[in-house]
Amino acid sequence: MPIGPTIVTNETELRTAILNGEDIQFANDITLTADLPAIQSSITIDGAGFTLNGDNTYRGLFIGAWQTGTDTQIAVSVTIHDLEIENAVAIGGNGADGGGGGAGLGGAIFVANMATVTVSDVSLVGNAAMGGDGSAIISNPGGGGGGM
Repeated sequence: MPIGPTIVTNETELRTAILNGEDIQFANDITLTADLPAIQSSITIDGAGFTLNGDNTYRGLFIGAWQTGTDTQIAVSVTIHDLEIENAVAIGGNGADGGGGGAGLGGAIFVANMATVTVSDVSLVGNAAMGGDGSAIISNPGGGGGGM
């Protein structure tokens, strides 16, 4: 692991630093083109006054760790400072067979149960969390005449 934070200037570098569990320092605004991986290590993110932009399509940060291959959560602690997270969106999945849509959780930052997050000088601007669409009730068209 490097001494000091990993300097990130683009989405690829940010994604790699998250996957490697490295402390992060932004050196540029970053606009996402895909969801970032979950932050599963205790790290510090220094936004250095820059912006993480979800482009009205992608979640900002997902913080939570699980034991590999299980649903058992692991405690993780993340500190975020001097960062603006804007236009990040979490959208729940759509329902099926008359079911309701899934919850959209954590537009800017999703924090899992065993995660602890400390923020300072963090601005959240224009973010949203939206539930997925429910599905229509589909009746059985049945019969021998060409139901839909």
